[in-house]
Amino acid sequence: MKTSNGNLLFIVKHFKGLAQIRESFDIVLAASSLGFNVSLLFIDDGVFQLACPKEGDLSALLTALPFYDVQKIYVAKESLEERRLKPQDLILSVTCLLPNEMTKLFLDHNLVF
Repeated sequence: MKTSNGNLLFIVKHFKGLAQIRESFDIVLAASSLGFNVSLLFIDDGVFQLACPKEGDLSALLTALPFYDVQKIYVAKESLEERRLKPQDLILSVTCLLPNEMTKLFLDHNLVF
């Protein structure tokens, strides 16, 4: 059961190697399994992690997130546009946010990483 006062937001800002991504997502999955409500926000070059080829280890890791109850996945609309990406180019279904919506997202979470 998820805790109502444990809302955690993890920000993915950089495009990393697979080993670094796995380590980061291990923390996300551990927090979720401990009952925290976990959200992910992809900004800047972090959006490239969602646009990787649809095969391989990274794709499997990303598509497994909803099975671990990590279903609130956001992306900065501005970051997508700057990198000439569209939501349909991404591996996961995401919610695109404008800058003022991201401010509200930060306020809705107890901890931001």
